[in-house]
Order: sequence, then structure tokens, then C-alpha cells
Amino acid sequence: MIDPMVILPYEYADRIEKCGKSYGYIDVRDDEPEGVYVVDGFTKGEGGGIHGASKWVGHRHYLAHAPRTPNTGFWYRVDHAIHEFGRAAAVRRGAVPLDTFRAAVDNGWIAPGNHQALVVTYADAPDNRREWAAWILDGAQAAVSRITMQVVHEQLPVLAPLIGHWPLLDLSDLQIAVVGTGSIGSAACDALIAYGIHRLALVDPQRLFLHNFARHRAHPSQLGRRKVIAERERLLDRDPTLDIEALPIDVIDDADVIRPLLDGADLVLVTSDGIESRRVANHLVSRV
Repeated sequence: MIDPMVILPYEYADRIEKCGKSYGYIDVRDDEPEGVYVVDGFTKGEGGGIHGASKWVGHRHYLAHAPRTPNTGFWYRVDHAIHEFGRAAAVRRGAVPLDTFRAAVDNGWIAPGNHQALVVTYADAPDNRREWAAWILDGAQAAVSRITMQVVHEQLPVLAPLIGHWPLLDLSDLQIAVVGTGSIGSAACDALIAYGIHRLALVDPQRLFLHNFARHRAHPSQLGRRKVIAERERLLDRDPTLDIEALPIDVIDDADVIRPLLDGADLVLVTSDGIESRRVANHLVSRV
């Protein structure tokens, strides 16, 4: 059995919390075979609301082109105890009785009928933060089961969850110059970004040819583009908060432009496949 997962963009969570109501409907885009559900709209009570306005869903999630079904589920403000009750029941693969769940709802109730419905709830946790949870409500069984949920902040860097566990803040101001963005260079860029490097300067004059895609990280749709441009877009697609400069210049022919770049870099990584380019880069770095 697939454990369903609900994704709630922070912009909707924030607006729901501030809307002045304690219940309403939600709009959902779904991938039923994968069990993925993305909230993309809500109503305030049973009246007006905001629908399909999430830029994150529209530009960053794979369900952007899935149909958005209005009023397909519900949201409620609840007592925090029901979140704990639901979590404990989920550990035993159990469910919460519908009457118990309804009693925890702050105010307002939409009758679910005898079908299944998606429900998201928020509560004031003991540590003064707002906590969200997601549920499958089964009207026929008169039971509510807690399921996996993620509240996604649209502007946070991909590595933000590692803050406090990895020296991201120490690495964020470092600038790394990568000379050569071929197959090795593209893999190196992935590794640098994954470790927390936020600023990259990419140097390579060459374009992407058919034979490059055997090992390059770029998609074949980028055929003909400058490697540094394709690489910048690929990395920004993963994390738009990155600071990446793309320089389609030659380390040999454009040494006068390269010198100040290398002088300002904290580290220079040379991944080009030519002996001459590696020698020149080494020469320039040793003299900046």
C-alpha cells in the first residue's frame, strides 16, 4: 500500500492561518498512482478564497500541468491534541474515530458524506508555533487516518533543512571558480552545490555537442548551447537562490579577463580536458 503524501505551499498555509476563518475547502492537483497531492487553492469558510495562484506549483512542481480540482478536500483549525492522537494512531497503522476528530475541530464543519476526502489541519503547538497535519477522511468507515505531509516554503534554498547540522552559513559567501564545465565539471558543480557552496563562476568557451551528452549532466535539449549557460540554468532549476555567473570565455585567449576573476575567487577548480588550459589556469592562479 502506498503511503499518500500531501504538499502544502507555505503561501497557502500562511493565508489560511490569517484568513479569519477556522475551516474551508481546498483545491488539489494529484498524481493518484504515486499518491501525491498538492494543495493549490482554498476557500475561507464556504465562501471566497484563493485558487491556483501558487508560483511554486506553477513553475517548480511536476504536477503543475495536472488538473486542479476545486473544493476536493477540507481544511480545519483543530486542537493540537488531535495531531498527537493521529500521530500515535499512525504508528500502529490505526485511525482516529470521526467523532473524535470532529470534536477537535475549532469551529465549523463540512459534512463529508460517505466518501473519502483529503483534509489538512493546523493547530497551535505547545512551543508557540503553528503545526500542520494531513489526513484521509473515510466517511463510510467513520474514521480519519493521519498521512505524510510537507509544508514547502517557496523561497528557501534546497539545503535549508540542513542549517544547524552543516556549516552552510560558513560556506555561503565563498566563491568557487570552475574552469571547464564538461562532463567532469558538471559533476563537480553538483558536488559543490550539494555541499553548500552558493556562489559559482563558470568558465568554458565551448558548446554542447551530441557526444557530450553521454556523460554531461545537461539535458540533450540543450544541444548547441554554451556549456556554461546550460549548466547555470540546470543548477538554477534545482535551486533558484544560487548565485551563478556564466562566462563563455577561454582561459588561454582571455587571460586578461580571467585574472581578476581568479583573484576574487576563494578556490579555483580546474576540470578542463586540455593540457594547455590546465597549465595556463595553474599559471594564472599561482600569480594572482
